[in-house]
Amino acid sequence: MASTSRLPKEADIDKKILDYETFVNERLRSDLKTVLDQRDAVLQEIEEYETLKTTIEKLKEANRTTDLKTQVDLGQNFFVNAVVPDASKIFVKLGYGFFAELSLNEAVNFSDKRIALLLQKADSHANSANRIKANIHVVLQGLNELQNSRLSQLQ
Repeated sequence: MASTSRLPKEADIDKKILDYETFVNERLRSDLKTVLDQRDAVLQEIEEYETLKTTIEKLKEANRTTDLKTQVDLGQNFFVNAVVPDASKIFVKLGYGFFAELSLNEAVNFSDKRIALLLQKADSHANSANRIKANIHVVLQGLNELQNSRLSQLQ
């Protein structure tokens, strides 16, 4: 009679173990990957604004705002030569598909503000990733306790 009362408990523990494993693998790890991908995209955007600032500073140092010769990437590393007759103003991506024509100084100021905002966003994603990692750790500890309980029942 004792063996029949143990069977439902063993089945319940096995089901809980499977549920926790599924939750960790399908939900938490997926959420972690999504948040880390979002953080990486934000960091890539920060890098682009840093490059813009560096390019503008070099243009200003060289005092090159007229007849600027450059190469333009058309995509997939296919470059063409170009001449920019007036480089004192540039188009800057504002976000959401919008661009604005800004002076070089305005573009640097905008880049500084945008980088500060993006750094906050990257920090938020990093904090979310840390919370998800902590949740994974907690669930894995619980899973380990369930598995140890299951092993002690079998002995």
